[in-house]
Amino acid sequence: MNKLTIAVCDDDETALIAIRGTIVALLEKLKIQAVVDTFTSPELFEKAFDGINYRLIFLDIEMPKLNGIDLGSKIKEKNSTTEIIYISNREDLVFETFKIHPFGFVRKSRFIKDLSEVLRLYIDMHNATAIPDTVTVKYRGSDVALACNDITYIESARDYQYIYMQGKSEPLKLRESMDTFIKQLEPLGFIRIHKGYIVNFRYIRRIDNTAVTLTTNAELPLSRRLVDATRAKYMQLCRANGVVRLN
Repeated sequence: MNKLTIAVCDDDETALIAIRGTIVALLEKLKIQAVVDTFTSPELFEKAFDGINYRLIFLDIEMPKLNGIDLGSKIKEKNSTTEIIYISNREDLVFETFKIHPFGFVRKSRFIKDLSEVLRLYIDMHNATAIPDTVTVKYRGSDVALACNDITYIESARDYQYIYMQGKSEPLKLRESMDTFIKQLEPLGFIRIHKGYIVNFRYIRRIDNTAVTLTTNAELPLSRRLVDATRAKYMQLCRANGVVRLN
């Protein structure tokens, strides 16, 4: 792994010092080189982010003027590949952070344990060489690489498949089979919820008995025979990707 660029933003200076110190100590133990910058306000961080490509960002949720969730949204708009880990006492806000698709959530009440686990998970995942962050599709005669994190879901309509992407008003229309897509995308965090739909787990907000609701407010049909499998796969992916850290 190349040298990590990490930012920590927390309006509590005492917490900020503790967070940075723990991150540095853990990375030294793992023999990972990193630059760890700290910011006491979202405004100071935003100015720095425009000039530095931080790969990993630790954010407090409750901050004055601009909270961590809104700041996280701005970060993702500028660079969708930047990973965000939230640090907070507010466990009730975990699900509110899902729309940002954070890498993890660290509780201040179990700070050392949670931070150690999620940081080790991040290092392990980014040291792995077998998992790509893009998928290549044939579009209008050319090979096009799509960022997996930007794909919200795929819809099948007869001979064509429509790829819906974050920030795009119109889907990509491709002539490809759903079976081909699921073989490519299932190892990358996608779930087949219906014969006509494949969903990126990062965008799932709610799973009911007949439908899956996304953070984009899209409501997709859920096959009755796939309800249990979809829920189980979703929870497995959340645990594997450090999305929820409550245990």
